[in-house]
Amino acid sequence: MRKTVGCAAILSVIVSVVATAVSMLGMRSLLTIMNTPADIFDDAYAYIMIICGGIFAQVLYNYLASVLRALGNSRTPLYFLILAALLNIVLDLVFIIQFHAGAAGAAYATVISQASPASSVFCISGRRFRCCT
Repeated sequence: MRKTVGCAAILSVIVSVVATAVSMLGMRSLLTIMNTPADIFDDAYAYIMIICGGIFAQVLYNYLASVLRALGNSRTPLYFLILAALLNIVLDLVFIIQFHAGAAGAAYATVISQASPASSVFCISGRRFRCCT
């Protein structure tokens, strides 16, 4: 099991790096192909680039949550997913209303809210099992 979990961790890092690089390099072309209206193009581009920059946080959370679920702990990932959703709502309000950050602020709120439970689940899962030793 340790070997499988360790290999999955390495694969997750590789997929994260590749997905981030490919998506960030091709995003301007993709938005153009999708006929994104000119008046929202800059906001859409800023938003999606920030979201793409946070792919690692999404993959990390999903990887760790799946490992915990495989070990029979389905509650912890659910609690942290609820935490992330609530944090995203609060941070959206703060970034958009308080800081007037617009679409980029919403993207930052999303990435931050996805990264926080990922790091929390990582800390919890690290205490419960040693997968990479």
